[in-house]
Formats: sequence, C-alpha cells, structure tokens
Amino acid sequence: MIHSLTQKFPILNLWQPPFKHLLRLSILWVILVACTANVCNSFFIKWGFRDDSRYASLVGVIDGTAYQPYVYRSTVPRLADLAVQQIPEKKQEKLFERIISSDKLKNHFFHDVPAEEWTPRVALDYHLMYGLTLLSFLLTLIYLRKIFLHFSDNYSASILAVVLFSLIYPLTFKRGGYFYDFFELLGITVSTYYFLTDRKFLASILLMLTAFNKETAFVAAFGFFFLHAKDYPMQKRVAYFALQFIACFLIRQWIIAPYTGNTDSALHFHLLDNAKFWLNPVNYFKLSDFYTLGLFSPTLQHVLLFPWLAYWIRAGWQQMDDMLKRYTLGIFIPNLLLFLNFTTKDEFRNFSLSMIALYIILIHGFSNFRQWLDQK
Repeated sequence: MIHSLTQKFPILNLWQPPFKHLLRLSILWVILVACTANVCNSFFIKWGFRDDSRYASLVGVIDGTAYQPYVYRSTVPRLADLAVQQIPEKKQEKLFERIISSDKLKNHFFHDVPAEEWTPRVALDYHLMYGLTLLSFLLTLIYLRKIFLHFSDNYSASILAVVLFSLIYPLTFKRGGYFYDFFELLGITVSTYYFLTDRKFLASILLMLTAFNKETAFVAAFGFFFLHAKDYPMQKRVAYFALQFIACFLIRQWIIAPYTGNTDSALHFHLLDNAKFWLNPVNYFKLSDFYTLGLFSPTLQHVLLFPWLAYWIRAGWQQMDDMLKRYTLGIFIPNLLLFLNFTTKDEFRNFSLSMIALYIILIHGFSNFRQWLDQK
C-alpha cells in the first residue's frame, strides 16, 4: 500500500530529494551534537575551568592574577567578561536569580568555586564561557568534516571521521586540560581549511586571531609555508610566512607584556623527566579511567592503541603528495620540539598545533586502513 501511494504521490517518498537531504542533515547534526556533548562533558567533569587551582582558574585568568603562562591565554574570557559587564546591573541580578534557582552548571561542573565567589558577574562569566567552549568544539567538528570533504566526497566517511576524532580527542587531555585548548584547536582547524581551499589571506588573519588565544600559534606558520602548489611563487610564500610569523610574534609580545611580573615562569624545561618517562616500558601498558570512573581504557601510547594508529598513519603518509608531507613535517617538527622540552610526559594536548596535520594523514589512509580491517 505504501509503495502504491508513493508511486501515485511521489512527494510522499521520504527517500528522495528534498527529504533525503533533510534526513542526511538530521543524521549529521545529531552526531555532531552528540560528539560535542560527549567531549565537553568529559572535559568539564575532569577539569572544569581549573577552579581548584590558584595558578590557572578562570577568575584568576580574567582578573590577571593567574600564573604565567596561563594568564597569557586571557583574551577570550576577558572578552566574555567585558560582554557581561555591558549588561545592566539589575538585569545581571535577575539572570543570577534564575541561575541559582537550580545552579545546574555549578553543581555539575564547577562545584569547586566557593559559594561566596559565585557572584552575578562570575556566574554569568562561567555560563558564557561554557557556551563558547561548546560552540567552539561544535564548529571544530564542522570544519573537520569540511577538511575531509576537501580530500574526499564520501559523505558517510566524513561523518565517521568526525566520530573517531571526538572519541580519541579526550585522551589528549588525560594529564591536563584547559579551556583555551578548544579555541586553539578551532583556530588551527579553520585557518587550515581556508589555506587548503586557497583563501590564504583569510587563513592568515584567522591564524593571527588564534595567536591572541595562545601565544604558540606562530608554529603553524612553519607548516603553512609548505602548503602551496608547486607553481606557487616563492616570493608570495615568503610574504605569507613573514606576515603570519611576525604578526603572531608581535601579538605574543603584546599579550604577555602586562603579566611579566606574575608568579612563576612561562618556561618549564622537562626534557630529562620526559626522557625518563618515554624510556620506561611500563608507561606503554598503563590504562586510564578518564572517560568514566571504573572503566579503564588505553592511553594514546598504549600497546593496544598505538600499533594500529601507527599503521593507519603509515598508510596515510604513503598516499599523501609531497606538498602535504612537507606541510606535516613543517608543523610537526617544531611542535615536537616544544612538546619534548616544555610539556609533562604524555600531555598530548600540547600537540594541538599538529592535530589537523595528523588528521589529514588519517584522511588519506582511511580507505587502505578500512580495507586492512575488512580482510578476513
């Protein structure tokens, strides 16, 4: 009966355009929202806005009392706080009354904030920053899918790539996590997409804006220097690199200048500690209950995870052209040097500058890796 009706009235056939496009879009958005919720929930339950710390709490970052280098990453929260300050005081009080009637966000994620510090301004700052963090990761996933579709027109594979990324990403902030990681990832993702699609000036502007969020964004310029077609003039390559590097460096100097007298130092050398960690075979067998308490999963360097991930990377590397290989090395090598010298052990969140390059490798290895999995 249904078949006869759809033959008689084609508009009732939900499997044809435009209904098919609507259904595909609904699948996409359900997955994007679910992935965003999963990642951000994992992050905020574990780390919040570092409310239990003096050195990097959101309030300390906003008022400029946080330690170096965390206080440098204050652009987004200070803009959020500036927006809150534009709300009339009476309106702030009314909004605060609605917030504290349930205080769901504070009770769920930010219970370490002392009750006496939970003022209308602080509460609104937290809610706005929480919303911006969610939005930043949702936009990141949207642009990750766009990057996938730049290299392949496989619709279902582009969705699967986003799902896999969101499943693995929480493992990168197992040892530490900060709100500015999300904004940095968004900036690198979007600027890479526009560079790939030959909108290089827009990509450069976006990279500069990313530098306001975190001062190490200039490292991406080393990768972008190689992200040009063979026949692209060297003079223009150098011009873009100079624009990006100099602008990011000046922005870096500008955002750190007011805080040079703050407690601690921006540089902590961990090369020896890191060498001991990576040379200890025990660290390749440890499990972590990061996703949820009581359920232990492998870390990124675990023997259950790293071998197949390495195989996938190898498959992708073999499929990439020379331009993308140079781009990957251009951004990965300086990032690796920063990681080995200034991070703590397996704090993989500090590979955020190289994550999109790694993601592009995985895109290229997707088909070969899937074929390998499907072999009997």
